[in-house]
Amino acid sequence: MSKKLKMKTSKIPCQGGFTLIELLVGLALGLIASLAIFSTVSTFETQRRTTGGGADMQQNGLLALYSIEQDIRMAGYGLVDASTTPGTLPCVKVNNVGIAPVKITDGGTGSDSLTTHRLDSDIGGIVTGGGAAMLTSALSDTPTISSIRADTSKAIKQNDYLLIPGTNYSVSKGCSLVKATSLPTVDAVTPATASIINLGQAVPTFPDLRYQVDASFNLNHSVNSGANWNTVASDIVNMQMQYGVANAGSQPVSCWTDATGSACSGTNWSAPSAAEIARIKAIRVAIVARSAQKAACTTTTVAPISWVKPNTTPTSSNAPLISLSTSVGQDWQCYRYKVYQTIIPVRNVIWGNL
Repeated sequence: MSKKLKMKTSKIPCQGGFTLIELLVGLALGLIASLAIFSTVSTFETQRRTTGGGADMQQNGLLALYSIEQDIRMAGYGLVDASTTPGTLPCVKVNNVGIAPVKITDGGTGSDSLTTHRLDSDIGGIVTGGGAAMLTSALSDTPTISSIRADTSKAIKQNDYLLIPGTNYSVSKGCSLVKATSLPTVDAVTPATASIINLGQAVPTFPDLRYQVDASFNLNHSVNSGANWNTVASDIVNMQMQYGVANAGSQPVSCWTDATGSACSGTNWSAPSAAEIARIKAIRVAIVARSAQKAACTTTTVAPISWVKPNTTPTSSNAPLISLSTSVGQDWQCYRYKVYQTIIPVRNVIWGNL
């Protein structure tokens, strides 16, 4: 009997795969998911840059305003009225050098600039010894200590520096700084014609403090008449300022004017007289800060507006603050801008006859 041999055969499992249609559908879904992810990342990056740019603009703008405000509030410190009772109106000249407490230089279509003066003295023009020594005769235009007859028992010592009123002081508001190298003494000081302000024996100076925006849009500060500059804040594209002017003999601001022309019943606010300087009670400042990085060139379509409140004379309250295309460049629409503005009282308001 023959035996039949049986061979065992193993079954090969059926192997499946992606069809072309399935592959295309998968690629399409992956592409859609990638586009959604990239769009989300791009949106968040745009928001991050916008937030960061806004924070930078806020920091630069507020830092610029803070620095300017500190100097304006100190403007005129120690330059007191030595003609009658100390504590009224600052001197605007010392030894024939102009030291007006605040002076704005109009920048036309560009940025304005600011100069302030104050006395650098530890005692700040406060009369020592409980009272002022009194002059007994008028002074010449270039007075010397030998031309002053004073009662030296009232807090004047040899080598003290004295701030004294000059000839025609009531009009010019000019003071003279002299050193008491010798002191003639008299028993009486009648009639008295003016006070002498004792500044002590340290050499007093009158710092010339300036602010300006340079061609690279940095707000710079100088403490030595522009000989050296330090950057206060970057990306400041424009700075505009106005005088707040009161009527003669009054304190409330009645008019706002640029530092040019004859607005606010003045002769010329680009070079105000001593009487007009006395009417300046406040400075209004507007700072235009710009984002550091470019964005789409449809980001900004309208130039920043300022001086909206309170209304100003003679500037229109709804006029563009500056012409960005002129002062910044033709790509001005590619940046974001923010305007910071404030009103800063000048110190002579405190010293005035309220």
